[in-house]
Amino acid sequence: MLERLDALPDEMFDVRVLSLGAGLELALSWAAPEDFSVAKFESKLRKVFAEAEKIRYASAPGLAKLLQRWHPTAAAYLALMPDPITACAFAVRNVMKVGQQNLVFDDVTLPPVYACDLVLRALDFDLRRDFSFIQSDLGGSRRKKKDLLQQVGEVTLWRQPVSAVRIAYGLLSHRNDVYHFRARSILATYGIRPTTTAIYPMMGTLEAVERATRDLLEGNLTPKGLTRKMLEAQ
Repeated sequence: MLERLDALPDEMFDVRVLSLGAGLELALSWAAPEDFSVAKFESKLRKVFAEAEKIRYASAPGLAKLLQRWHPTAAAYLALMPDPITACAFAVRNVMKVGQQNLVFDDVTLPPVYACDLVLRALDFDLRRDFSFIQSDLGGSRRKKKDLLQQVGEVTLWRQPVSAVRIAYGLLSHRNDVYHFRARSILATYGIRPTTTAIYPMMGTLEAVERATRDLLEGNLTPKGLTRKMLEAQ
C-alpha cells in the first residue's frame, strides 16, 4: 500500500494523509524497513498540506486532526520539525514533558512511575506489568488513566502520549544541522525520562534509553546505532 502512494488521486487528501502518516510513523519506529526515510515521508506530507491550503474543498486543519487521531507521533513530528506545518501545531500537546515533573496534554500531571510506563510504551517497549504502578498508588493510577481518555461524540478515545525521544530520533536522521539543533532544543524542553526515587522494575531500561539518546545527540552514536540499542534493550 505505502509503495503505491504516488498512484492515489490528488483529490483523496484524507487517504493520502493517513497513508503517508502511517509511513512517517513507521519510519520513526525502531522496526522501520531499510528503505523507509523520515525525510521522504516528511516531504510528501508537506506537499499534501501545501496542496490542501490552496484548494477550496480541502481543509488543512481537518487533515491535521485526522492525522493526529490515527498517527499522533507523525503529527507531533510535523508540528515540531523546522519550518513546521502550521495546521499540526496543536499536536505538540501529545508530547510528554518529563523530568522532575511530568505533564501531557497541557493539563494532565502524571505520577513519576506511571510516566515511566508511558515513556517506554511510546518507545515501543511491550510492558505487560502494570503492577509496577499499581503497587505504589492504585487510586492515582486509575485516575490518571481516565484523564487520558477523551469523549468524541458517543465514542471514548485514548489520547496517546508521545515521547520526545522519538521526535528527536527522526530529526537526527536528517543530514542537516538545523534539524540537529532542533532535536537538541526539543529534548531540552521535553526531557528524555522521568526522575523518580520510586522502585520501578524497568528503571535500568529507561537509563539505557537516556544514555543511548545522549550518545546520539553528542555524535557518538548514529540513528541506526540508536535503533540497534533500542531493540537490544527490549
